[in-house]
Order: sequence, then C-alpha cells, then structure tokens
Amino acid sequence: MKKGSDKLPAALSGLSWETIFNALGHPTCILDAEHRVVLSNPAAQRLTGLSAEEMKGRKCYEIYHTAGGPPEGCPFESLFASGRMETHEMEMEALGGTFLVSCTPVSDRKGSPAYVLHIATDITDRKRAESELIGSEARFRELFSRMSSGVAIYETADNGDSFVFKDFNEAAEGIDKIKKDKIIGRSVEEVFPSVREFGLLDVMREVWRTGEPRYHPVSQYADDRITGWRENRVYRLPSGEVVAVYDDVTDAKRAEEALRKSYDQLRRTLMSTVHALMAAVEMRDPYTAGHQHRVPELACAIAREMALDEERVIGLRVAALVHDIGKINVPAEILSRPGRLSRTEYELIQAHPRIGFNVLRGIEFPWPVAEIVYQHHEHMDGTGYPRGLSGDEIVLEARILGVADVVEAMATHRPYRSAFGVDEALAEVARHRDARYDPDVVDACLRVFREKGFQLPPVR
Repeated sequence: MKKGSDKLPAALSGLSWETIFNALGHPTCILDAEHRVVLSNPAAQRLTGLSAEEMKGRKCYEIYHTAGGPPEGCPFESLFASGRMETHEMEMEALGGTFLVSCTPVSDRKGSPAYVLHIATDITDRKRAESELIGSEARFRELFSRMSSGVAIYETADNGDSFVFKDFNEAAEGIDKIKKDKIIGRSVEEVFPSVREFGLLDVMREVWRTGEPRYHPVSQYADDRITGWRENRVYRLPSGEVVAVYDDVTDAKRAEEALRKSYDQLRRTLMSTVHALMAAVEMRDPYTAGHQHRVPELACAIAREMALDEERVIGLRVAALVHDIGKINVPAEILSRPGRLSRTEYELIQAHPRIGFNVLRGIEFPWPVAEIVYQHHEHMDGTGYPRGLSGDEIVLEARILGVADVVEAMATHRPYRSAFGVDEALAEVARHRDARYDPDVVDACLRVFREKGFQLPPVR
C-alpha cells in the first residue's frame, strides 16, 4: 500500500457489515451501555460455548468472568461519561486465559456513544511466551526466533534517553519491512522517526527507569516504508536491556472501522425507513399531521425521567414514530371524518395496533418495536384493546407510549372536536392513574411538564 493511502481493498469495501462481523476471527460482540450483548459473532460463540441467543441480553462480564460486576479497569463508564468516540483497550483474565479487549464506541444519530464494539483477542499463548522470554534466558533464543510477534531488543544510550538496536527477530523484519543487518547498532529514532509521534519512545524510557512492564495501546504510525497500526508491550530485562514485543494490527483496525461504518450506515438506513413509514400515515391523515412527531418527544422525555437506559429510549422513539402505522389500513375518509363513527368504523380503527404489529414484526429491529406498537392501547386494568392485556403483561415502553399518545391527542385539535389543552390532558391521565395508566408513568409525565418545563413541539 502506498504511503498515505487509506483506501480499503476493493474486495473488502464490497462486503456487508454482517459478513465482516461474522468473518472476524477474534471473538467480537456489540454491547449496549448496560454491558449487555446485542450481537455476537461465531468466534465469540465458540469461545464461550454459548449460542447467539444464549449470549444475547446477558452482560459481557457475566459471560467472561462470572463476576458480580465489571472487571477492574473496565472502560465502559468513562467511555459513556466522556462522550468521546475513542477506542479503549485493556488486558483481562477470562475463561481460563488472557485476552486483549478493544472497546470502540459506535455513535447514535447525535454522535454520542450508543453501543460498543467489543473485540477480544486471545493472547494467552503470547503472554506465556513473553513471560518465558523475560524469565528464562536459556529458552530465549528459541522463543525469539519462533515468535509470530515482532521482537526488538535495545541497549540504552545517553543514560536511558535513547535506545540502540541490539537484536531483531524475523517477525519484526516482516512487520517493519527492514532487515536486521540494516539496523543493528543504530538508534530507534534514526530507524523509525515516527516512534516519537505515537508515544512509544516515552513508554520505553519509563520502562527503563521503573522496571515495570507497560502495554502501549494500538497506535497509528507512519514512516518511509509503511503506514498502519501497531500494538506494543515493553519490558526491561535484568541486564538493563529493553524489549519491545509488537504486532501489526493494520488489517484488523481497517476491518473494525469498516464494520463500525457499516453498522452506523445500517442504523441510518433503518431510521430512514421508519420516517418513511411515518410519513405514509400522516399523508393519509392530515388532521393528525405532526402527531407522530410530537408523541416520540414526550414518550422519550417520560422514559428518561423514569431513568430508562438510553438504548431502551431509542427503541421507544422508533416505536413511537410508527405507532399508528396500522392506520394505513383505515380508509382516509374515516380518519378525517368530523362526525361520530359507526360501531363498524370504530372497530376498524381499533384494529390499527394489530395491523401495525403485522406490518412491523417482519422487520428485525434491535428493540421490541412491533410488540410496543401492538400494546400501546392496552390498559393496566385490562379494559384496553386489542388483546385486553393488564398490568405487567404490558411492556413498560408500551405503557409510556400509551400515556404520551393520550396526552398529545387530547392537547391538540382533532376533526371531531377542539383541543382540550395540556392541562386537561394531564388531568385526564391523573384521573385514571392506576386504572388505565401505569401510576409511575403518569407521575413521570406530570413531573416532565410541571417540574421540567416540557412543552409539546408546535403543530406542523
């Protein structure tokens, strides 16, 4: 690849993200902000001995560690708290081995972390080899020549400020595209000027001063021979020499980036489809135009007030955007009629949750969108429709959507009546708290308006 080139090979750029995801040899999962597995690839399933369905929804540390919480050093909290789209890497002991874990955030539509691409590389054998390299000079030469990782040994110069090549294995020659006899006796800065830029030289100096091994995370590097990504581990030998053990992970990083971009594109495509479905309903029902824009805003505000995790809030938003998709089966003249409806016409409108469910259940959403839509007119006391569900039989998102739907509908104009206004709408859901509506949802809705100052978006 030419210097500075960042184009993917043609064969890779034509692959779908699912193909790349499933083909990765490293155990790879997509996690939500609660550490739960959303999706796992075959390598992860082989490693854990679990099927995709068995892994889905379980917290990753429960699978890998059987622990009561995340392992020490887990970057999840800092990753989501910072909001920065940066890869975090760490070593961990899991499933009887040692793994290098890369956690790369995947953004939502607002550019904030919503998912994490979790890639585990089994480095058990390499860690054992490195341990033996440090602890046993007798076996050093055999390991040195056979290791698939690049190994460079340096003598110190200028009181630990500079490092001179003393030895270099065959794997290192292949990674760095340079022969051993060209660099022995030369300083690392002279051979690899980029060593300063990606921070490795400072790590080597610290290791030489403290004697403590250091892992230098995957970093991008470039020089006259090659551009790519490399990960490093640096040690100091009892003799005072410094050893760097490293791997070129350029192909893995490019595949990871391609997977992340493909996933982001898939999410954008899914949301475009949702908005198209929503527009189809509103075009047939001009009197409620904007209803499906305002209901999601209120539903999400209630959900956040109830401290639902952001991934569930996103799923609720999608369901709220298309909650009336079933009305596409109702004649337009019934939807816009100002007078009273006949029993048959009313029953036709009452069928729209079931129709919506039938439309949506064939779409593989990462959230229970079809079921939320199916249940959004059910009541806590079982008097709702279409199935007469009650209490906890109704998913929480559907209970939230039901309250948001009623408040928005009452607060705005309809062809058969004038708007009641927000105050009357809130009084209505408060009157039927416990009976029709979940009391926790009603209380959150009232707080959203009365304490948080929420206002329904203007009618479009």
